[in-house]
Amino acid sequence: MPTTLAWLRRLLPGRRPAPATHFGPRSPATGPAAPAAGPGPHRPGPAHDRLHRRGPALRWPLTFFPFPIFFPTPMPSQLFSPPPRPRCRPWRALLALALLLPLAAAAQAPTVVRGSLNPAANAESAPSGTPVVVPFSQNINPGTAGTIRVFSQQYRGRRTATASTSGSSVTLTPTAGAPGSPSAAFRPGETVLVSVPATVKSTGGAAAVPYVYQFTAAATGGTGSFGGRFSGGFGPAVGSYPYSVAVGDVDGDGDLDLLTANFNNSNSVSVRLNDGSGTFSGTTNVTVGRYPISVAVGDVDGDGDLDLLAANYGGGTVSVRLNDGSGSFGGTQDVTVGYNPRSVAVGDVDGDGDLDLLAANLNGGTVSVRLNDGSGTFSGGSDPAVSGPISVAVGDVDGDGDLDLLAANSNGNSVSVRLNDGSGTFSGGSDPAVGSGPISVAVGDVDGDGDLDLLAAN
Repeated sequence: MPTTLAWLRRLLPGRRPAPATHFGPRSPATGPAAPAAGPGPHRPGPAHDRLHRRGPALRWPLTFFPFPIFFPTPMPSQLFSPPPRPRCRPWRALLALALLLPLAAAAQAPTVVRGSLNPAANAESAPSGTPVVVPFSQNINPGTAGTIRVFSQQYRGRRTATASTSGSSVTLTPTAGAPGSPSAAFRPGETVLVSVPATVKSTGGAAAVPYVYQFTAAATGGTGSFGGRFSGGFGPAVGSYPYSVAVGDVDGDGDLDLLTANFNNSNSVSVRLNDGSGTFSGTTNVTVGRYPISVAVGDVDGDGDLDLLAANYGGGTVSVRLNDGSGSFGGTQDVTVGYNPRSVAVGDVDGDGDLDLLAANLNGGTVSVRLNDGSGTFSGGSDPAVSGPISVAVGDVDGDGDLDLLAANSNGNSVSVRLNDGSGTFSGGSDPAVGSGPISVAVGDVDGDGDLDLLAAN
């Protein structure tokens, strides 16, 4: 017995805690029972007890005679197995932390206070000289406020503006831009797009939740009656089969010029400049892709002038031609979209502060969404399914701070509404029925309740 005790003490040195021991048959709480085998040279018989030493270094039975053994030194931690301790699962704590961190960051991210925007979101008659006031839920770092973008649909594209910050509110006052520019005011009746990208930060350094909204500058005067004739009874000469027209100040002189997509084998967009009195002249025809059928303008490279985009029905592309500021267009980028694009629109659908493009693909049954990298180069995106789209428009129809898409479906007598998740990905929505064979769709707050309604030409 002394020899056995000495051997045990050598196995259980005092400088480290002794592992638990257990007498008798092992229970499910302490481990699996020994195999039900008879006596043998290495197996205990039924008249024997077993001493199990449990620990990281040793785990086997020791056999003794079947009478009580009294250790001269009390070893309670070795005579009784302690209750099992709860298992430590650090991965659970790490997982909980990983789930909570984004929530904490989102809670700190400044958000736009929609109800206090000035002009209000979707306002239809904002004063043309008004500054743009964007309120946030937190104080904003003044050094980042200037990254909020203001785009005019008709005048100079991305506007230069002086940004001032007062606590949680940012005020952007449009400036005239280059010396000699005629005005800083928005053009009567034009749509203005305001984009708050994630580069706007709180004073604590948290990035803002991206937010995009639009309003329309007020038009004053007029009776709604139209008349007058161009000299000779005709408008300015353009290319043959003009199928679509857009207006915008492409030469920066303060008046609105016109552009037409000429649906013929000349593959051109005609640009005619305004002298300020509504008289258009010039002979510029910009080469684009095959059979252009729709044209739009927008400052896609962010340099303060309006560029042109043409949907090429015969080529399955949208041509992007960049303006040098004088109304001269260059570049050769033709962005691949779906089959037979019939209409093109621009808007900041991913909330990063630049204008993306959307094309309604008549025989492809999709709307192609292509994202801008800020330089006027388009790629990626998606092609949400609709039904025979012939016209596309964008607007925040669900009031969540991003631009949704609407497509007039000539084959389905409906308008498809697809909702944006804020990243430029569209899904869900609805397909409200309209008249027979709708060929064009537009959005606007026609009942003055602050949200966008749709109008379809059938």
